Amino acid sequence: MHCSIHAIAVMAASVLILPPAHARQASAPARVTVDINTSGAAAVLAAATADSTHAAAAADAALQTDAVRAMIAKMAQYDHTVTAESFKAAVVALAHGGSEGPFDLARLRSDPDATRRILARLTAEHDAVARRLAERLQSFMPDTLSLHATMFVLVGAKHQNGWVPDSRPNFYVDLGFHREEMESMTKSAAHELFHVVQLTAQPTLASEFADRPTLSPDARERHRAHAVLLNLVIEGMATYVGDPMAYVAAGPRLTHDQAELRRELARAPEIVTLFDTILFRARHDPDAPLDRLLTIGFGGSWDETGYVVGYRMAKAIDRYAGRDGLRALVTMPPEAFVRQYIAIAQAHPDDPEITPLAPASVATVNELQNSRASH
Repeated sequence: MHCSIHAIAVMAASVLILPPAHARQASAPARVTVDINTSGAAAVLAAATADSTHAAAAADAALQTDAVRAMIAKMAQYDHTVTAESFKAAVVALAHGGSEGPFDLARLRSDPDATRRILARLTAEHDAVARRLAERLQSFMPDTLSLHATMFVLVGAKHQNGWVPDSRPNFYVDLGFHREEMESMTKSAAHELFHVVQLTAQPTLASEFADRPTLSPDARERHRAHAVLLNLVIEGMATYVGDPMAYVAAGPRLTHDQAELRRELARAPEIVTLFDTILFRARHDPDAPLDRLLTIGFGGSWDETGYVVGYRMAKAIDRYAGRDGLRALVTMPPEAFVRQYIAIAQAHPDDPEITPLAPASVATVNELQNSRASH
């Protein structure tokens, strides 16, 4: 997710100072509740398995479901051939032995029982899954923030794991990535639900990613550097909340995610250097293509290395500043998060789980923070 700022961090020299937990003003605890809606997945499954006589009507019925229309809208952002009409055409073609088109429907038709089983589990275990998600999110939420969110469960989207649309506080998870792995689905749901938390705490975050080519060259560079930091914090913290290492792998998908995270962490110096390079280009080249830089740093085709850099930072902050220190940063600008990590890295140079940022990155972060503090 390439995803205003409600608070400016208190600074001393170049170190972010967060008050200890006992010194903060008492406030109401955060509260989160979650509902789970499987109607979209059920509708797509019914369409994918319909016979040739009823396929068109089943597709029409699926398209009446808000979640299915949201899935199509999300897929269409990356594939212009995805429309409501192409979904119906794919359903009808599949029922006649043809192609599924840009959708993940043939798998559903060939093995519908697997999806039926996980949907039945989600219905039977609705309260337990919702409670587990809420408990995971609660400790990461800022004080006083309360949230009720609905998770819409889907099938049929190719290359889409989960996403948060503009119509918050809804979020979406596609079972195609998880099959019958409840742990894997819950992990992804925690990641997406935390994006809802972030966008609730700072409602204008998404607008920070819009490029602003009419700004002066220096202001344009600073804006793009800020967007890179913002993407780092948004995805890094969400990845830490939906940490695959927090779950016991009971199937191939979660096992894969854990192995990928270990692989990325093993090359931490290299992926941090890539992040340093992206941030340097954003800050020192007024013509740098922001979308392309964000794709290189955070796109799936580039292993989403920026997610892991941010995950590593969040983990270090959680370890040294505590959970209160980490969740306090949810309402702050991304520069506050990164400066907290910089301070920790400077204080613990021998910690093998911490890779310091390059001096140029530190200078950029300090410059951006100081610029915001002066306005």
